[in-house]
Amino acid sequence: MSSQIEKQCGNFCGSALSSIDVGGLARLRFTPDGKSLAYIVTERGVSNLWEVPLTGGEPKQITDFKSDLIFDFGWSRDGKLLALSRGEYSSDVILLRDTSK
Repeated sequence: MSSQIEKQCGNFCGSALSSIDVGGLARLRFTPDGKSLAYIVTERGVSNLWEVPLTGGEPKQITDFKSDLIFDFGWSRDGKLLALSRGEYSSDVILLRDTSK
């Protein structure tokens, strides 16, 4: 799945409109320096954070997890810490049968 983010940059990007391809999009955040967008990419059941510069360029992988999914993320106000909500989805199927008949 591929999504494109289009945003109004004004003077920040040096052009009136910028389109940035961020792949499969679940959550989107500005990086602490304000120069990139961070987003979650899930491949083969494993999520990692990636970032892409607002001015364009190649995406860069931020995390290198080997298992689990990232549900949400965010940086501390000073930009020094990254908080992640990670885990896995599980579901159970229960068969109910009326035994009174």
